Amino acid sequence: MLKGAIDVRRTQLRWITNQLFMHQVGGEHLFEPLSNLKIDWLYTNATATREEPNTRDYRYDQQDDGSYSFSRRADSNQITFGDLTDNDESWRMDVKLPLEFDNNFGISLNSGFIHQQKDRDSTIRRYTYIPVGPDARDPAVLAQPSLEDILQPEYITPNGFQIRESTRSTDNYNASQTLISYYGQLDMNFFDEVRLTGGLRWEDNEQFVETFSITGTNREAVRSEVDKTDMLPAVAATWFITDKQQLRAGFSQTISRPDFRELSPAPFTDPDTNDETIGNPNLEQTDITNWDIRWEYYMSASENFSLGFFYKDFTNPIEKVTLPGSAGLLTYQNADASTLLGIEIELLKNLDFIHAQMEEFYIGSNYTWSQSTVDLNAKNTEAQTSTNRPLQGHSPHIFNLQFGYDNPDWGTRATLLYNFVAESIVSVGLLGAPDKFLQPLNQLDFIASQDVNDWLSLQLKMKNLINPLVEVKQGDEVTRSFRRGREFTIGVTLNF
Repeated sequence: MLKGAIDVRRTQLRWITNQLFMHQVGGEHLFEPLSNLKIDWLYTNATATREEPNTRDYRYDQQDDGSYSFSRRADSNQITFGDLTDNDESWRMDVKLPLEFDNNFGISLNSGFIHQQKDRDSTIRRYTYIPVGPDARDPAVLAQPSLEDILQPEYITPNGFQIRESTRSTDNYNASQTLISYYGQLDMNFFDEVRLTGGLRWEDNEQFVETFSITGTNREAVRSEVDKTDMLPAVAATWFITDKQQLRAGFSQTISRPDFRELSPAPFTDPDTNDETIGNPNLEQTDITNWDIRWEYYMSASENFSLGFFYKDFTNPIEKVTLPGSAGLLTYQNADASTLLGIEIELLKNLDFIHAQMEEFYIGSNYTWSQSTVDLNAKNTEAQTSTNRPLQGHSPHIFNLQFGYDNPDWGTRATLLYNFVAESIVSVGLLGAPDKFLQPLNQLDFIASQDVNDWLSLQLKMKNLINPLVEVKQGDEVTRSFRRGREFTIGVTLNF
């Protein structure tokens, strides 16, 4: 533990309700007289809501005698009420014209567009218990182990605690994104052995995030905007070596845009590290150049083994950094450039080779080794402590193992998933402070679903069953350790 640090017990009690309503209308049209011209179109309208009423966040601090006392820090002991609504409306159309000249050569001309409109409204109200009188400093009161015993009406007085609204002027925001995209693609087949695909996508993206105050303050709204047009090429080749194996190679340029939360100055708690994080209105999008080659072998339609190599070049990658002088507050920042290369091995195998009655059972595994480096611009080089480091959030080793059951006749699916992630930088250190590293993690999840009929299905998710200790280190010192807790979800899906 760092010198001068204290042990903290932090508890968060919350109830979250998520709802998703989606409507889709689409069509598929085949014009045989026009060389089998095919047109697909789809309209989607979705609304997602998240309600988080009466979330209580409080902490106890360890005292010199080893006991724990209810914290009197101003940034502790909050109640928040949050509502978020996302609306997503999109139109898309795809046109395909197949042209076959003979049995050895065929061409497919493809084109299409997508128009997408996203809108978000996010509101939060915060209330903090502030110690103002002698009752709020009474060791006998603060030593009570239960929050309900401390925050009684008899202690909510001028001599005890006061409830004050602590909503910030940047807590609430509106956001919008308009994306218009067109593409053209040429798909060619030679002798049923080689397939070449090339295309170009044009994208125009406009998005903004703007804060607003609900507490009557006159602080000027903070507005962030991203307005960019991109031309994105892609080329891929596939060599069908035999009926069971093929070799793929590809080149593409893609982009990664900052999402609404990363652009908004509204603070939120990162679910992976429990760190308070705020967005950066000055973020830029990340441009990515991708190269990959992959060999695939298919034992059957549902079994395969593959080995792949990939290389990525990033311009303006988005990273998390620790905000100087903020007691650990995190934010986002663009680095100048980064590269990433790696190898991936994947296996999917049915277990019917053990016994015929195990044909619905399968095992899957995936391992990725990768290495990244970051280039910093002059401004970041002066501010950041480490100038020779991997990309923030990148883990050099990732291993996944799953054991599953899939019975389409019964509509039953169940999967046990194990995941291992090696050490990664959780936040970049600034002004002499070392980078913070999230230590290796093991996770075990279970997912099951059951189709009741054509329109009703049930889902069960059990996440983080082994609930390992999460540790964050800065140098050789553990700066934070906690358990994320187990998460259980029951879901119902209705298809109309």
